[in-house]
This record gives sequence, C-alpha cells and structure tokens, in this order.
Amino acid sequence: MPKQFEYFAGIYPGFDTPLSGELGEALACLRQKIDMPLWLLIQDGRNDDWSDLGEQISKAFYDARRHKILPDRPIALVIDSHGGLAEDAYEVGKILQRHCGGFVAIVPRHAKSAATLLSLGADEIVLGMFGELGPLDVQIRDDDREEWISGLDEVQALERLHAFVMSALDQSMLTICQRTQRKVAATLPQVTRLITQMTKPLFENIDVLRYTQMSRSLKVGEEYAKRLLARRFNKSEAARIARNLVENYPTHSFVIDFDEATELRLQVSARNAELAPMVDEVAEHCARISAIGPFIAKEKP
Repeated sequence: MPKQFEYFAGIYPGFDTPLSGELGEALACLRQKIDMPLWLLIQDGRNDDWSDLGEQISKAFYDARRHKILPDRPIALVIDSHGGLAEDAYEVGKILQRHCGGFVAIVPRHAKSAATLLSLGADEIVLGMFGELGPLDVQIRDDDREEWISGLDEVQALERLHAFVMSALDQSMLTICQRTQRKVAATLPQVTRLITQMTKPLFENIDVLRYTQMSRSLKVGEEYAKRLLARRFNKSEAARIARNLVENYPTHSFVIDFDEATELRLQVSARNAELAPMVDEVAEHCARISAIGPFIAKEKP
C-alpha cells in the first residue's frame, strides 16, 4: 500500500493544522523537482496576524535562523503575498541571502509591493503562468479620504505642474511673439507674470512638508531594492531597476508578469518553463490561507 502523508507549514499554522492534501501534494511535487528545501510565505488568509509581510514575519524568519530551523544552504521560497512593510521584507531577504547563501523566489500568483521587494533579493524568480510582481511605490494611508494612496501621487503632481508651467511658458511666448512681432526679451516679463498669476494658487496648495515626507518614503523602497539587487547586479543596473519599479508605473496594482519582468531585466529563472506547470498547480490551492515556514511532509500512522 502506498505511503500516505500529511503536510504542514512549520511556523504557522504549525503541526496542529495540516495543509490541504491538494496543496501539500502540489508542493511536494515542486520540492522534488526543484531539489531544494522548500519554505512557504503564503499570505492569503483572512483576519489573522500572518496575512501581511510585517514584523511578525521578519521575527519568525530571524528566530528560525537563531534556532537552526532555517537551513544553512539555499532554499526555495514560495511567495504568495499582497505585501506589507518594506523594512521587514528587506530583513527577510537579507536573512535568506546571508544565512542560507541565497534563495529562489517562486511566485504562483502574486508577490506584490513589499513581497516584490523581497523577491528582488532572490538569485532566481520563478513565475507561474499568471504569476505577477508589482511596483514599489510606497502606499500611504490618507485619513481624510479614508483610503490608501501612492506616494507618487503628490510627488508626481509637483513634477507635472512644473512641466505644465514650462510648456505654458513656451507656448505663450511663441504665440505672442508671432502675433505681435516683438522680441523675446520684451515679451518674457509679461508672459512670466501671466503664468505666475495662473499657477500661483496651485503651488500655494502644495504641502512642502508632506511632499518631502512622500519623497523620502519612496526613497526608502528604492534604496532597499538597490541593496537586495546588488547581489546579482552592478550598482548602475541595480539603481536602474529600482528606480523603474518605484517611478515608472501608473498604478500600484500594475501587473508585472513574466514578459514585463524580463523586459526590466529582473532575474527571471531560465527554468521558468520547466517549473511553471507545478507552480500553477500550487496556485490552484493556495487561496484564502496563510502558511508560513518550512514545508514538511509527515507519514500518516
């Protein structure tokens, strides 16, 4: 009679609550194929403390290292997470780089925001057929609007206002000079006063302190990304990738799939096509659960 197994995530929910058989079997096949210790960072549970990439997660990985649960050789980390705090994602990434000597990030469905940041620390990124990463623009809670907004909203607003001023100045100068046949030196003071009067109310509404805070918050994610990427890229390439992920996408939810990640020159694995069917099987069964820690199979009595 074939052996039967129960499957567990060693940190949470631990050995009192087994994973579903379908998920366990899919993970077991993936582990056998990739031939590495398999760890889980699946965060799609509802109303529990393990659903965000925050201090509890970074502490759990730190404790696993301290208690010699985390292997001292490279691991494969299955990441299914909407993100969390950049600081904690960075800490987990550095723990895996320094203690394990590196890791492979496996993304069945989504590793967004801070989870994307963590993935940047991997030696390889394996994306499922519908696996996706996301931009790194920091999200700030706006209590007045009662919603989360991107730090880019206010930073880019000033940049676009500046671009509008320069464009309006150029167009106004060109039009007036052509119509009046006057020289630029004579026309410039009048046009400058016109543009100033038109845009002054807009500039006066800018909160300089908040703008500075937003700029600094965006810089935090960019700098963490550069440091995690430095393992595989030179400084200029790491800076280019980090800057693109912070600044060059229109929304925080923008999908960075396999093709887009390749275009960015991220470390998308050459084994992606080989492993993708098994990763997709994992994706079928990891919804609405949180599972953190080493993937462990135990034979049923």
